[in-house]
Parts: sequence; structure tokens; C-alpha cells
Amino acid sequence: MPLPNTIFVAIGVITAASLTGVFSFITLINQKEGKVSEFRQNWIDALRKDIAKLTSCLDRISTSWQLIKLREDKKEVPFDGLVWMDDLNELVKDDVSNFSECHNRILLSLNPEDDKELISKLKIAKLSLSNSEVLFEKAEIDTQIENIVYLTQQLLKTEWEVVKSGEKAYINTKRATTFIVATLLLTLPVTYFYFLN
Repeated sequence: MPLPNTIFVAIGVITAASLTGVFSFITLINQKEGKVSEFRQNWIDALRKDIAKLTSCLDRISTSWQLIKLREDKKEVPFDGLVWMDDLNELVKDDVSNFSECHNRILLSLNPEDDKELISKLKIAKLSLSNSEVLFEKAEIDTQIENIVYLTQQLLKTEWEVVKSGEKAYINTKRATTFIVATLLLTLPVTYFYFLN
């Protein structure tokens, strides 16, 4: 008994509806993952900016302290009175404020489990602000800055790789979609020839 021609219309409608559903799902996943990647990229940019500002503030605070200390050491009675404190405060007040703001914002944006080493280095840098001996040791401050920058670069590289390759859900959806579309495309000719014979 031959099949009616209307069966092909039904197969075409079912195939078109299936493909529409698959492509709608793909579009939904792509849009969501695109937004997640956009947020991740914004986070990367903000972290990079905050780390740059924090490390430059730390460097300027250390340099300012060194300048005040050199000036005071030349005096007959160093650190006599409060003038040196006023001078130091005037030099570093904005940097201390910016350092603290960036430090807190960075800590809030890091994962306490995954980024323990970087968090530890940031806390050491913050403690250095209240230790005049450390602030006067330029090599120590430079080492702290290098450590923070290095660990941040490693973190940013890892996060950039995720942005570049896509989120896990996006990658899995891409694979599943490829499989489904390939299966549909392979079954169409088989179904067509099956019903013709």
C-alpha cells in the first residue's frame, strides 16, 4: 500500500518544528552564556584596574615615607614635633584612601577558596602600610608588588581562557547541538528514501 503524499508534508512540518525548537534553545543558551562571558570580561577589566591602582598607591606611599624619613634623618633631632606627620599625611592621604578602597573591592571580588595566595599577599601589603620599617625598604615593597601582579596575571590568564573558549554550558550545548543537527540531517535522506520505496 503506497503512502499518501501528505505524509511528506507531515514529516516536513515535524522536522521544521524540531529544527526551530533546537535553534531556539541554542539561541537561548548562546545569549545567556554571552552575557556571562560579558560579565566575566567586565570583572577581569575591573580587577586589572583595581590591582594597578592598589599597587601604584602602595609604591607612592612607600616612596613618600622614604622621602620624609630621608629629610628627617638629616635633622639634628629627627621626627621632632608633628610637622613631619602633617607632611606625610598630606603626601599619602589620597593614596591610603585609594589603596583601602581598592583593597576592599578586590577582596570582595575574589573567591576566598580559589584565590587564597593572592588574598594573602594583599593582606601582607595592607599590613605594610602600618609598618614604617617595611615601607622604608623599597626592595620589600617592590617584591610585594611583583607578587601581587604575578598572581593577578595568573588569575586573569585563567579567567581569560574561560572567556575565550566559552562557559561549560555553552561548550556542552554546542556539542549536543552538533550531534542533534547531524542526526536530523542524516535521518532525513534515509527517511525520504525509505518512504519512497
